[in-house]
Amino acid sequence: MLWFFNRYDNDSQKRFEDEERVDLSNFWQLRTSLHGILASCELMEESKLNEA
Repeated sequence: MLWFFNRYDNDSQKRFEDEERVDLSNFWQLRTSLHGILASCELMEESKLNEA
């Protein structure tokens, strides 16, 4: 019976690690996009162009 619990724990751990990887990759994609938006906003603030 102990082997069943051990296997269950290993499966749960693997599933948790897989979900954690997905969460981190989603966070990385969001973070990269936000950096691009922030950089564009900073450039527009610093630019000397007029609306025309």
